[in-house]
Amino acid sequence: FQAKLHAHQASVAESEAELQQQEQSLREATAKLDEDRHRLEEEKAAMQRLHRAQQEKVKLDIGGHKYSTARSTLTSIPGTLFDTILSGQSEFDADEDDGSFF
Repeated sequence: FQAKLHAHQASVAESEAELQQQEQSLREATAKLDEDRHRLEEEKAAMQRLHRAQQEKVKLDIGGHKYSTARSTLTSIPGTLFDTILSGQSEFDADEDDGSFF
């Protein structure tokens, strides 16, 4: 009986050790996933900032001279021509070829 009990206790101890090892591996994997998620969120935020900046950029072709500026610059004074054009209150559309106005 004692031999069976010791064998069972040894088996339980071995199982507990294996379980602890698996729990540690799971904690490490979870930490890595958290790091990866954080990096992904940072990259996503950077891409969103870049996208907003690209949307913010307006190209102008004035007499063959190409200019680019921020939409916020052109719409900073309400009621101006550019504010009207860029707010969609007019029928001006960007050039289909290069996206410029005028």
